[in-house]
Amino acid sequence: MTVGPIPVSRAALFLLALGLSACRVGESAPDVTVAVGDTSAAPGAGISVYGDGQLPTDAEVEATRYAGRRSGLSADTAALAAAARANPETLAQIDSVRDWGSAIQLPLGGSVAGPSVVRVQTLLDRAGFTVGEIDGRWGDNTELAVVWLQKAMQLPPTGIVDAATLRALQGRAGQPDSLITTVTLTAADVRGPFRPLPADI
Repeated sequence: MTVGPIPVSRAALFLLALGLSACRVGESAPDVTVAVGDTSAAPGAGISVYGDGQLPTDAEVEATRYAGRRSGLSADTAALAAAARANPETLAQIDSVRDWGSAIQLPLGGSVAGPSVVRVQTLLDRAGFTVGEIDGRWGDNTELAVVWLQKAMQLPPTGIVDAATLRALQGRAGQPDSLITTVTLTAADVRGPFRPLPADI
């Protein structure tokens, strides 16, 4: 008996390829670390690749929050450091702050964390300049979002939130009355159905 060709959709071929690539889980990529700013490296080589069972420590993650991605932008690193010194806030203060409409500490930038950073990150997100995770920590993503906002609003791209930048940001974000919206869950909201979380992937 002769069997003709079996028709296979592109989606089926994609799923087959995905399944075959998943079979190679046991192979780990070599650890590669390239110094930031090394122009001789291949594109994308500035990222550390972690093999199986390796994750960066909290200290490593914190140390790379300022990886120098501001190169090519006119951010003033001396002014960022001065702004950081002028900001007395801490990350722990986020939990104790209930008045989200209170003033934002200015100038804001550099290695800082706290309620003012959360407020600025939220306003940036509402204005369409996402910082990724809104975590109350000022890092490269927040600084770059400020730079792009400043460029869009024809302000000097310093990466520092000063009074002019804050006014532009509040105007573009729609000047919300509250950064946090309170939602009361009803019995219907929490009725389910819910399924237990799987034990593994």
